[in-house]
Amino acid sequence: MRYVMAVYDGSEHSYSGVLLAAELASRNGVRLHVLSVVPLPKIGLDIATDSAIAASVDSRQQLMEALRADFASRGQQVHLALKVGNHVDEIVRYAIEYNVGQIVIGCTFKSWFDRLSAQAVLHRLIRLAPCPVTLVKKEVTRGSRFALG
Repeated sequence: MRYVMAVYDGSEHSYSGVLLAAELASRNGVRLHVLSVVPLPKIGLDIATDSAIAASVDSRQQLMEALRADFASRGQQVHLALKVGNHVDEIVRYAIEYNVGQIVIGCTFKSWFDRLSAQAVLHRLIRLAPCPVTLVKKEVTRGSRFALG
């Protein structure tokens, strides 16, 4: 395994996935990559949506910089990347490009509809990913650590 990649959207659940990925990377002596994907709107592109995308990218960049500072305070190195597009396509493309050995995603299902829509995305990701995909359902608060046995 060359790299472990976590997918991060700024939520506590995705942060849980990042923490688990960091521990897996550390245990295996590989580098941690964290990818954040800003989705394109499902409607046609125009000036209004361009500015909305730009605002989303700016917001996500701030979250990524906060994550970089969090890892720096722990003395851990992390490679951060921000992409714009379809979540699954960008995750798979990145995993192939960097020869990722494992993808870790933290997510939650708050409702039946969330579960149904997320399952379709996750099934597609698992089918297309060039490596194993680990789903983290446990939420870990900032500052704590996973205890992997």
